[in-house]
Amino acid sequence: MKSTQTLLGVLAAALTIGAVSARCPLVGTYCGAGGATCCLQMVCVYDRGRNRCHHNCEGNAGDWCPRGQKCYLGPHGEPLCQDCLRNRVPCTVDSDCCVGTCSGGRCQK
Repeated sequence: MKSTQTLLGVLAAALTIGAVSARCPLVGTYCGAGGATCCLQMVCVYDRGRNRCHHNCEGNAGDWCPRGQKCYLGPHGEPLCQDCLRNRVPCTVDSDCCVGTCSGGRCQK
C-alpha cells in the first residue's frame, strides 16, 4: 500500500513539472502587460518594439542574450552569450559583443 502511494506521489509530481514546462514561453515571446510570464531563467526586456522573454546573461551588452542564443559560463565563471564576440573582434552592434560595446567596428571593453 505504501509503495502504491509513493508511486502515485511521484507520478503526480512528474505530471505537475511537465505541465509547468509546457507553459514556459520560448525566447522572443511577448511578455509583461498583456503577454506571457517568462520562465525563471529568463527576463522580460524591451526588444524590437515590444517586451520579450530572453535568457538573462550579465556578460552581454544589455544584460540579455539575443534570440537563438543561450547563456553559458565563461572561463572565469562569467555568464556569456553562446555566440558573443570577444574583445577586439569585428562587430556590427553592441549585442554582438560578450562584454562592452561595438565601437569603431570592433568589440571594446
